[in-house]
Amino acid sequence: MMFGLWGGGSAIMRWDGVAWTAVTSPITFRSFNALSMISATDGWIVGSQGVALRWNGSSWVTVSGPNTAWLYGLDMVNANNGWAVGSGGVIWHWDGNEWSSVDSPTTESLWTVDMVSATEGWAAGSNGTLLFWDGNDWSVVDSPTSASLQSIRMISANEGWAVGSGGTILYWNGINWSVVNSPITTAFRDIAVTGSMGWVVGNNGTFLRWNGVEWQTAANPPFQPMNGIDMLSSSNGWAVGNNGVIKQWQNNTWSIVSTPTTTNLNAVAAVSSMMHGLWVITDSFCAGMVALGQILVALLPLI
Repeated sequence: MMFGLWGGGSAIMRWDGVAWTAVTSPITFRSFNALSMISATDGWIVGSQGVALRWNGSSWVTVSGPNTAWLYGLDMVNANNGWAVGSGGVIWHWDGNEWSSVDSPTTESLWTVDMVSATEGWAAGSNGTLLFWDGNDWSVVDSPTSASLQSIRMISANEGWAVGSGGTILYWNGINWSVVNSPITTAFRDIAVTGSMGWVVGNNGTFLRWNGVEWQTAANPPFQPMNGIDMLSSSNGWAVGNNGVIKQWQNNTWSIVSTPTTTNLNAVAAVSSMMHGLWVITDSFCAGMVALGQILVALLPLI
């Protein structure tokens, strides 16, 4: 069974296995930039003008924030602890009851955040900005690059990756960040790591694969810009991109999955549970579309 929500003329649609039917949209005239799922019944979306939506298991509802900053990165540690980052170095924190603004040591735009735990996490952004959360404060950490860092993924306190513009790849060894050899100079948009396997996606349909020693290019036509990726395991993952492209990693290959939209897709997050789920959000300011506040959601049997 598959369910889906997608935006077109402010429409959100649901697939019941036979047909698409309209579902009420919780908000319009916003761009959704990041999402983080805690479980099949709890998750968050953030985006432009301080928009924050929460999934309660049956519908998305709006939640007030402390300001109207544009939010680009989001990571929920659990239902009572989460972080969102955005333009001008803005940082929000969720304490289980409300979002509040937290002191930031930078005015650089922050594009991404990933928490190792409630007391340790990282954020990254423009001009190579790297921030570290020690459980009390965010602080600036020395960066080996001035590239814009679009995505950061921490495997543990002693291992992590960040990717960004100009083919930039950084690696964290528990002591410092260092530049890692990249086979191309294309702008990277997102990274996902599971076990010994890692993937990077980016402009021009870019896919890079980590083989445990180095990053290698992997051809995956059509060559639409790819914006988001999430891996459930080394044998199952999803990637999304422009013009509604969704690809699934299965049987050691990426294959295109049919979608009901040609809208640019920004991010994907999978939930592994009894109600297996895959969630995708879209870029509302693309292809001349005036339907904003778009969401594409698919609840799929994930193998």
